[in-house]
Amino acid sequence: MRNFKKYRSILLLTIPLLILFQVQLTNASSLDVISEKEIYSVSEEDAYKVAEKFLITHDLEDKIDNLVSVEAVYDLNDQKIGYYFNLINSYVLVSASKEYSPVFAAGGGKLSLSQIDDNGKLYYLGGLSLIKATNSDQVLEIINLKFANKPVSKKQYNLQKNPNSKAAWSNYLNDSRLITPLSILTEKKLSVDIFNQYDSNVNSLYRNSACGPTTMAAITEYWRTVKGKSLLDGLNTYSSKGAMINHFYSNHGGSLLGMSVSTLRSGLENHAGHGNAYSTATASVISGYNSYKTEINNGRPVAIKFDRWFTLFEPDNDYAYDYHWVVGKGYAYDVFDTMFIINNNVASTENGQTQYLDFPTNEPILTLVKFEI
Repeated sequence: MRNFKKYRSILLLTIPLLILFQVQLTNASSLDVISEKEIYSVSEEDAYKVAEKFLITHDLEDKIDNLVSVEAVYDLNDQKIGYYFNLINSYVLVSASKEYSPVFAAGGGKLSLSQIDDNGKLYYLGGLSLIKATNSDQVLEIINLKFANKPVSKKQYNLQKNPNSKAAWSNYLNDSRLITPLSILTEKKLSVDIFNQYDSNVNSLYRNSACGPTTMAAITEYWRTVKGKSLLDGLNTYSSKGAMINHFYSNHGGSLLGMSVSTLRSGLENHAGHGNAYSTATASVISGYNSYKTEINNGRPVAIKFDRWFTLFEPDNDYAYDYHWVVGKGYAYDVFDTMFIINNNVASTENGQTQYLDFPTNEPILTLVKFEI
Protein backbone atom coordinates (compact mmCIF):
# COMPACT_ATOMS: atom_id res chain seq x y z
CA MET A 1 0.00 0.00 0.00
CA ARG A 2 2.91 2.25 0.88
CA ASN A 3 4.45 1.60 -2.57
CA PHE A 4 1.17 2.44 -4.35
CA LYS A 5 1.02 5.81 -2.61
CA LYS A 6 4.63 6.42 -3.60
CA TYR A 7 4.00 5.65 -7.29
CA ARG A 8 0.77 7.70 -7.27
CA SER A 9 2.71 10.69 -5.98
CA ILE A 10 5.33 10.28 -8.73
CA LEU A 11 2.58 9.92 -11.36
CA LEU A 12 0.80 13.07 -10.17
CA LEU A 13 4.05 14.97 -10.42
CA THR A 14 4.91 13.52 -13.86
CA ILE A 15 1.60 14.24 -15.65
CA PRO A 16 1.86 18.05 -15.39
CA LEU A 17 5.46 17.86 -16.59
CA LEU A 18 4.39 15.81 -19.63
CA ILE A 19 1.59 18.27 -20.40
CA LEU A 20 4.02 21.19 -20.11
CA PHE A 21 6.52 19.40 -22.37
CA GLN A 22 3.81 18.75 -24.95
CA VAL A 23 2.77 22.41 -24.91
CA GLN A 24 6.37 23.45 -25.40
CA LEU A 25 6.73 21.06 -28.34
CA THR A 26 3.55 22.43 -29.92
CA ASN A 27 4.74 25.99 -29.48
CA ALA A 28 8.18 25.10 -30.87
CA SER A 29 6.54 23.47 -33.89
CA SER A 30 4.47 26.59 -34.52
CA LEU A 31 7.58 28.74 -34.23
CA ASP A 32 9.36 26.50 -36.74
CA VAL A 33 6.55 27.05 -39.26
CA ILE A 34 6.65 30.80 -38.72
CA SER A 35 10.43 30.97 -38.97
CA GLU A 36 10.36 28.92 -42.20
CA LYS A 37 7.98 31.45 -43.77
CA GLU A 38 10.14 34.28 -42.55
CA ILE A 39 13.23 32.68 -44.07
CA TYR A 40 11.69 32.75 -47.54
CA SER A 41 9.76 36.03 -47.21
CA VAL A 42 11.25 39.11 -48.88
CA SER A 43 10.62 42.55 -47.42
CA GLU A 44 9.92 45.54 -49.64
CA GLU A 45 13.23 46.99 -48.42
CA ASP A 46 15.20 43.99 -49.68
CA ALA A 47 13.20 43.94 -52.92
CA TYR A 48 14.18 47.61 -53.38
CA LYS A 49 17.86 46.60 -53.10
CA VAL A 50 17.38 43.92 -55.75
CA ALA A 51 15.66 46.35 -58.12
CA GLU A 52 18.39 48.94 -57.56
CA LYS A 53 21.19 46.50 -58.30
CA PHE A 54 19.43 45.04 -61.33
CA LEU A 55 19.09 48.53 -62.83
CA ILE A 56 22.77 49.22 -62.23
CA THR A 57 23.91 45.88 -63.63
CA HIS A 58 21.74 45.69 -66.74
CA ASP A 59 21.25 47.90 -69.75
CA LEU A 60 18.11 49.85 -68.82
CA GLU A 61 17.53 53.60 -69.10
CA ASP A 62 16.34 54.18 -65.51
CA LYS A 63 18.04 54.28 -62.14
CA ILE A 64 16.22 53.64 -58.87
CA ASP A 65 15.98 57.43 -58.31
CA ASN A 66 13.34 57.44 -61.07
CA LEU A 67 11.01 55.23 -59.02
CA VAL A 68 7.37 56.25 -59.37
CA SER A 69 5.59 53.57 -57.33
CA VAL A 70 5.83 50.06 -55.84
CA GLU A 71 2.86 47.67 -55.91
CA ALA A 72 2.42 44.23 -54.38
CA VAL A 73 1.76 41.39 -56.84
CA TYR A 74 -0.07 38.12 -56.07
CA ASP A 75 -0.35 34.57 -57.41
CA LEU A 76 -3.59 32.63 -57.89
CA ASN A 77 -3.40 31.39 -54.31
CA ASP A 78 -3.77 35.05 -53.28
CA GLN A 79 -0.29 34.93 -51.78
CA LYS A 80 2.06 37.86 -52.34
CA ILE A 81 4.44 36.74 -55.06
CA GLY A 82 6.30 39.93 -55.94
CA TYR A 83 6.84 43.70 -55.97
CA TYR A 84 6.26 45.71 -59.14
CA PHE A 85 8.70 48.64 -59.27
CA ASN A 86 7.28 51.18 -61.70
CA LEU A 87 9.85 53.72 -62.94
CA ILE A 88 9.61 56.61 -65.39
CA ASN A 89 10.85 54.66 -68.44
CA SER A 90 10.98 51.06 -67.26
CA TYR A 91 9.99 48.51 -64.61
CA VAL A 92 11.43 45.71 -62.47
CA LEU A 93 9.28 42.86 -61.14
CA VAL A 94 11.03 41.44 -58.05
CA SER A 95 10.02 38.22 -56.29
CA ALA A 96 8.58 38.37 -52.77
CA SER A 97 9.86 34.88 -51.91
CA LYS A 98 13.39 33.51 -51.88
CA GLU A 99 12.07 30.23 -53.25
CA TYR A 100 11.92 31.98 -56.64
CA SER A 101 14.48 33.82 -58.74
CA PRO A 102 15.06 37.38 -57.45
CA VAL A 103 13.87 39.11 -60.65
CA PHE A 104 10.96 37.71 -62.67
CA ALA A 105 11.04 40.35 -65.40
CA ALA A 106 12.35 43.83 -66.20
CA GLY A 107 12.51 46.10 -69.18
CA GLY A 108 11.56 49.29 -70.92
CA GLY A 109 8.02 50.62 -70.70
CA LYS A 110 5.56 48.66 -68.57
CA LEU A 111 4.26 45.14 -68.31
CA SER A 112 1.03 44.62 -70.24
CA LEU A 113 -1.89 45.23 -67.87
CA SER A 114 -5.29 43.58 -68.17
CA GLN A 115 -7.88 45.20 -65.93
CA ILE A 116 -10.79 43.02 -64.85
CA ASP A 117 -11.36 45.28 -61.84
CA ASP A 118 -9.77 48.74 -61.91
CA ASN A 119 -9.74 48.81 -58.10
CA GLY A 120 -8.37 45.29 -57.67
CA LYS A 121 -4.89 44.01 -56.95
CA LEU A 122 -2.20 42.80 -59.35
CA TYR A 123 -1.71 39.15 -60.32
CA TYR A 124 1.26 37.62 -62.16
CA LEU A 125 1.12 34.29 -64.00
CA GLY A 126 4.48 34.49 -65.73
CA GLY A 127 5.47 36.02 -69.05
CA LEU A 128 4.95 39.69 -69.84
CA SER A 129 1.58 40.63 -68.39
CA LEU A 130 -0.14 41.58 -65.15
CA ILE A 131 -3.83 41.22 -64.34
CA LYS A 132 -5.76 43.55 -62.04
CA ALA A 133 -8.68 41.79 -60.38
CA THR A 134 -10.68 41.64 -57.14
CA ASN A 135 -9.42 38.15 -56.31
CA SER A 136 -7.91 35.06 -57.90
CA ASP A 137 -11.31 33.41 -58.47
CA GLN A 138 -12.26 36.31 -60.73
CA VAL A 139 -9.08 35.84 -62.76
CA LEU A 140 -9.70 32.13 -63.19
CA GLU A 141 -13.33 32.72 -64.12
CA ILE A 142 -12.32 35.05 -66.95
CA ILE A 143 -9.65 32.68 -68.24
CA ASN A 144 -12.04 29.72 -68.26
CA LEU A 145 -14.71 31.83 -69.93
CA LYS A 146 -12.32 32.39 -72.84
CA PHE A 147 -11.20 28.77 -72.98
CA ALA A 148 -14.42 26.95 -72.21
CA ASN A 149 -13.26 23.87 -74.13
CA LYS A 150 -10.13 23.50 -71.97
CA PRO A 151 -10.76 24.85 -68.46
CA VAL A 152 -7.70 25.43 -66.30
CA SER A 153 -7.03 25.30 -62.57
CA LYS A 154 -5.05 27.57 -60.27
CA LYS A 155 -2.36 24.91 -60.02
CA GLN A 156 -1.67 25.20 -63.75
CA TYR A 157 -0.69 28.83 -63.24
CA ASN A 158 1.75 28.37 -60.35
CA LEU A 159 5.16 29.87 -61.07
CA GLN A 160 8.16 27.56 -61.16
CA LYS A 161 10.52 27.82 -58.19
CA ASN A 162 14.28 28.12 -58.68
CA PRO A 163 16.37 25.47 -56.84
CA ASN A 164 19.40 27.79 -57.05
CA SER A 165 17.58 30.83 -55.74
CA LYS A 166 19.32 30.90 -52.34
CA ALA A 167 22.69 31.77 -53.89
CA ALA A 168 21.08 34.32 -56.21
CA TRP A 169 19.39 36.13 -53.32
CA SER A 170 22.59 36.16 -51.27
CA ASN A 171 24.37 37.69 -54.23
CA TYR A 172 21.79 40.43 -54.72
CA LEU A 173 21.65 41.32 -51.04
CA ASN A 174 25.44 41.39 -50.74
CA ASP A 175 26.47 45.05 -50.69
CA SER A 176 29.70 44.30 -52.57
CA ARG A 177 27.73 43.70 -55.78
CA LEU A 178 26.78 47.37 -55.82
CA ILE A 179 30.46 48.30 -55.92
CA THR A 180 31.45 46.04 -58.83
CA PRO A 181 28.13 45.22 -60.53
CA LEU A 182 29.55 44.23 -63.92
CA SER A 183 32.38 42.01 -62.70
CA ILE A 184 30.71 38.66 -63.38
CA LEU A 185 27.80 39.48 -65.69
CA THR A 186 27.87 38.21 -69.27
CA GLU A 187 25.39 39.94 -71.56
CA LYS A 188 24.99 39.70 -75.32
CA LYS A 189 22.38 41.26 -77.60
CA LEU A 190 21.93 40.92 -81.34
CA SER A 191 20.98 43.97 -83.41
CA VAL A 192 17.48 42.88 -84.39
CA ASP A 193 15.37 45.64 -85.95
CA ILE A 194 12.13 46.64 -84.22
CA PHE A 195 8.89 45.39 -85.78
CA ASN A 196 5.66 46.43 -84.03
CA GLN A 197 2.51 44.35 -84.43
CA TYR A 198 0.48 47.53 -83.74
CA ASP A 199 2.24 49.50 -86.49
CA SER A 200 -0.22 51.80 -88.23
CA ASN A 201 0.43 49.96 -91.52
CA VAL A 202 -0.57 46.59 -90.06
CA ASN A 203 -4.11 45.62 -91.05
CA SER A 204 -6.36 46.60 -88.12
CA LEU A 205 -8.00 43.14 -88.24
CA TYR A 206 -4.58 41.50 -87.77
CA ARG A 207 -3.00 43.55 -84.99
CA ASN A 208 -4.26 41.76 -81.89
CA SER A 209 -3.06 38.39 -83.19
CA ALA A 210 -0.05 39.43 -85.29
CA CYS A 211 2.69 38.53 -82.80
CA GLY A 212 3.73 35.45 -84.80
CA PRO A 213 3.93 37.21 -88.20
CA THR A 214 5.76 40.13 -86.53
CA THR A 215 8.33 37.74 -85.07
CA MET A 216 8.81 36.11 -88.48
CA ALA A 217 9.27 39.48 -90.19
CA ALA A 218 11.89 40.64 -87.67
CA ILE A 219 13.89 37.40 -87.84
CA THR A 220 13.93 37.10 -91.65
CA GLU A 221 14.83 40.78 -92.06
CA TYR A 222 17.74 40.22 -89.67
CA TRP A 223 18.94 37.34 -91.86
CA ARG A 224 18.65 39.52 -94.97
CA THR A 225 20.45 42.59 -93.62
CA VAL A 226 22.83 41.28 -90.94
CA LYS A 227 23.53 37.73 -92.12
CA GLY A 228 23.81 38.70 -95.78
CA LYS A 229 20.99 36.55 -97.19
CA SER A 230 20.11 39.17 -99.80
CA LEU A 231 17.75 36.96 -101.80
CA LEU A 232 15.19 37.03 -98.99
CA ASP A 233 12.10 39.16 -99.56
CA GLY A 234 12.21 41.94 -96.97
CA LEU A 235 12.00 45.71 -96.73
CA ASN A 236 13.58 45.79 -100.18
CA THR A 237 10.37 44.16 -101.42
CA TYR A 238 7.60 45.46 -99.15
CA SER A 239 6.69 49.13 -98.82
CA SER A 240 6.89 49.19 -95.01
CA LYS A 241 7.39 47.03 -91.93
CA GLY A 242 3.62 46.90 -91.52
CA ALA A 243 3.21 45.65 -95.08
CA MET A 244 5.78 42.95 -94.44
CA ILE A 245 3.90 41.81 -91.32
CA ASN A 246 0.67 41.76 -93.35
CA HIS A 247 2.38 39.49 -95.88
CA PHE A 248 3.39 36.97 -93.23
CA TYR A 249 -0.08 37.10 -91.69
CA SER A 250 -2.02 36.57 -94.91
CA ASN A 251 0.39 34.17 -96.64
CA HIS A 252 1.99 32.18 -93.85
CA GLY A 253 -0.70 31.16 -91.40
CA GLY A 254 -1.84 34.20 -89.46
CA SER A 255 -5.26 33.89 -87.80
CA LEU A 256 -7.43 35.48 -85.12
CA LEU A 257 -6.52 32.54 -82.87
CA GLY A 258 -2.81 33.24 -83.22
CA MET A 259 -0.09 31.05 -84.71
CA SER A 260 1.01 27.54 -83.75
CA VAL A 261 4.62 26.38 -83.56
CA SER A 262 4.31 24.20 -86.65
CA THR A 263 2.74 27.06 -88.62
CA LEU A 264 5.52 29.48 -87.69
CA ARG A 265 8.19 26.93 -88.56
CA SER A 266 6.74 26.14 -91.98
CA GLY A 267 6.13 29.85 -92.64
CA LEU A 268 9.77 30.73 -92.02
CA GLU A 269 10.99 27.88 -94.23
CA ASN A 270 8.53 28.66 -97.05
CA HIS A 271 9.38 32.35 -97.01
CA ALA A 272 13.10 31.61 -97.20
CA GLY A 273 12.58 29.07 -99.97
CA HIS A 274 10.47 31.38 -102.14
CA GLY A 275 11.74 31.10 -105.71
CA ASN A 276 14.18 28.44 -104.48
CA ALA A 277 16.22 31.24 -102.92
CA TYR A 278 17.14 29.35 -99.75
CA SER A 279 15.32 26.03 -99.98
CA THR A 280 17.59 24.46 -97.36
CA ALA A 281 16.42 26.84 -94.60
CA THR A 282 15.28 25.04 -91.45
CA ALA A 283 13.24 25.99 -88.40
CA SER A 284 13.18 23.58 -85.48
CA VAL A 285 12.33 23.44 -81.76
CA ILE A 286 15.16 23.58 -79.22
CA SER A 287 15.11 23.38 -75.43
CA GLY A 288 17.22 24.61 -72.54
CA TYR A 289 19.10 27.79 -71.75
CA ASN A 290 22.41 26.53 -73.14
CA SER A 291 20.82 25.72 -76.50
CA TYR A 292 19.34 29.21 -76.57
CA LYS A 293 22.72 30.79 -75.75
CA THR A 294 24.32 28.78 -78.56
CA GLU A 295 21.92 30.29 -81.08
CA ILE A 296 22.60 33.83 -79.87
CA ASN A 297 26.38 33.23 -79.84
CA ASN A 298 26.11 32.09 -83.46
CA GLY A 299 24.26 35.27 -84.37
CA ARG A 300 20.85 33.64 -84.81
CA PRO A 301 17.78 35.22 -83.14
CA VAL A 302 15.21 32.76 -81.76
CA ALA A 303 11.41 32.80 -82.02
CA ILE A 304 10.00 32.38 -78.50
CA LYS A 305 6.42 31.40 -77.71
CA PHE A 306 4.92 31.90 -74.26
CA ASP A 307 2.37 29.12 -73.85
CA ARG A 308 0.41 31.11 -71.27
CA TRP A 309 -0.42 34.69 -72.05
CA PHE A 310 -3.41 36.68 -70.92
CA THR A 311 -4.59 40.05 -72.13
CA LEU A 312 -7.80 42.01 -72.56
CA PHE A 313 -8.00 44.59 -75.30
CA GLU A 314 -10.27 47.39 -74.10
CA PRO A 315 -12.69 49.02 -74.34
CA ASP A 316 -14.51 47.10 -77.06
CA ASN A 317 -12.81 43.74 -77.37
CA ASP A 318 -12.45 41.28 -74.51
CA TYR A 319 -9.99 39.20 -76.48
CA ALA A 320 -7.74 36.68 -74.77
CA TYR A 321 -5.31 34.10 -76.05
CA ASP A 322 -3.03 31.72 -74.24
CA TYR A 323 0.24 32.31 -76.06
CA HIS A 324 2.38 35.11 -77.42
CA TRP A 325 5.36 35.16 -79.83
CA VAL A 326 8.41 37.36 -79.26
CA VAL A 327 11.94 37.62 -80.69
CA GLY A 328 14.75 36.23 -78.53
CA LYS A 329 17.69 38.50 -79.28
CA GLY A 330 20.10 37.99 -76.37
CA TYR A 331 20.94 36.75 -72.91
CA ALA A 332 22.27 38.01 -69.58
CA TYR A 333 23.73 35.58 -67.07
CA ASP A 334 26.23 35.09 -64.29
CA VAL A 335 26.72 32.30 -61.77
CA PHE A 336 23.41 33.28 -60.13
CA ASP A 337 21.04 34.50 -62.86
CA THR A 338 19.95 33.11 -66.23
CA MET A 339 17.89 35.61 -68.18
CA PHE A 340 17.00 36.00 -71.82
CA ILE A 341 16.54 39.31 -73.62
CA ILE A 342 13.68 39.76 -76.08
CA ASN A 343 11.95 42.18 -78.38
CA ASN A 344 8.30 42.07 -77.35
CA ASN A 345 6.74 43.22 -80.68
CA VAL A 346 4.26 45.59 -79.00
CA ALA A 347 6.08 48.93 -78.80
CA SER A 348 7.49 51.41 -81.31
CA THR A 349 10.94 51.90 -79.73
CA GLU A 350 13.81 49.57 -78.88
CA ASN A 351 13.71 50.56 -75.22
CA GLY A 352 9.98 49.87 -75.11
CA GLN A 353 10.39 46.44 -76.69
CA THR A 354 13.52 45.23 -74.88
CA GLN A 355 12.61 42.97 -71.95
CA TYR A 356 14.61 40.76 -69.56
CA LEU A 357 12.84 37.54 -68.53
CA ASP A 358 14.00 35.02 -65.95
CA PHE A 359 14.52 31.65 -67.61
CA PRO A 360 13.85 29.31 -64.61
CA THR A 361 10.54 31.08 -63.85
CA ASN A 362 9.27 30.91 -67.42
CA GLU A 363 10.85 27.69 -68.71
CA PRO A 364 7.67 25.56 -68.30
CA ILE A 365 5.68 27.93 -70.51
CA LEU A 366 8.27 28.49 -73.27
CA THR A 367 8.73 27.03 -76.72
CA LEU A 368 11.94 28.03 -78.53
CA VAL A 369 12.25 27.86 -82.32
CA LYS A 370 15.61 28.34 -83.98
CA PHE A 371 15.92 29.39 -87.63
CA GLU A 372 18.92 28.85 -89.89
CA ILE A 373 19.75 29.36 -93.54
